[in-house]
Amino acid sequence: MPGLLKALGESAPDQLGSVTTWISSGEALTAAHVEAIPGGRIVNLYGSSEASGDSMYSTDRSLGAPIANTQVRVLDEWLRDVPPGGLGELYVSGLGLARGYLGDVRLTAAR
Repeated sequence: MPGLLKALGESAPDQLGSVTTWISSGEALTAAHVEAIPGGRIVNLYGSSEASGDSMYSTDRSLGAPIANTQVRVLDEWLRDVPPGGLGELYVSGLGLARGYLGDVRLTAAR
């Protein structure tokens, strides 16, 4: 969790210098979180609510890449691929994707 990583980095940076890899998941990783972590490589895992857990990972500030058995695309409002760097919505498919919203057929159909 980025908040926990930030708190650790701020409270005991001299005791964490031997850590070579930090793994973050569960909430947005901000620039402030990254700056508070003392050295090492950062692996940021994240995903949408529709995925059962993380669906993407990044080791830099890019969108990153899908985890194993997952496919992702960034689409515009007409479901067309967005060019690199463009704004759109992340669409996830693969083994980790939920099959729908429990008890909400309309929301499932909309997504």
